[in-house]
Amino acid sequence: MRKFDAVLFDMDGVLIDSESLYSKADEEMFRFLEIDVTMEERVALVGVNLKSGSKLLLEYHPEIKYTYDELMEIYENSLLAALQNADELALIPGVEQWLKSLHEAGVKLAVASSSTKKMVDYIVERFGLLRYVDFVINGDMVTKSKPDPEIFLRAAEGVGVAPERCAVVEDSKPGICAAKDAGMYCVAFSGANVFGADQSQADVCVDEYTEETLCHLLG
Repeated sequence: MRKFDAVLFDMDGVLIDSESLYSKADEEMFRFLEIDVTMEERVALVGVNLKSGSKLLLEYHPEIKYTYDELMEIYENSLLAALQNADELALIPGVEQWLKSLHEAGVKLAVASSSTKKMVDYIVERFGLLRYVDFVINGDMVTKSKPDPEIFLRAAEGVGVAPERCAVVEDSKPGICAAKDAGMYCVAFSGANVFGADQSQADVCVDEYTEETLCHLLG
């Protein structure tokens, strides 16, 4: 019997290597907002949804001249433009073969990303992921951000699989904590871990998508 009946994938840093794009977009936005953001603050923004990220920025920098809703719009437009303008953006090597093999093996697949609906829909459509994926959930569809397990529990419900029969592929500490709190097995992908996020709470860590690491999931 295979180990898992569903695999739930985060998007940024797991399906696409977007953190360097976001980092550049963040720098431009911080200059626009006229704020100096520390490395500690940057790390805190990784893996949370836009709502939580905007709230954190306002807490860190009360001198920001924009309202919460205005800042969210600025933030989303900045990150979405970074994706849309990146002609070189591609799926992380090997991950499409993972998706294809898991799909063909009858494993249910979901994308569970803290990014906004516009951003997730853009990536899903750009790379034709609905060929493999059964369910997509984004940060706009949940009330609580990672590390709360809500997004993964909703994804498990969406694919009709019990949490204990699900594996999660994540890269950020909040995402890994969310997966574990959901009662799921967690694979930490470190191949695009730009900020060196703490992945120690994951069950296993892989730095590339290979047939060998895929066999571990298929059992």
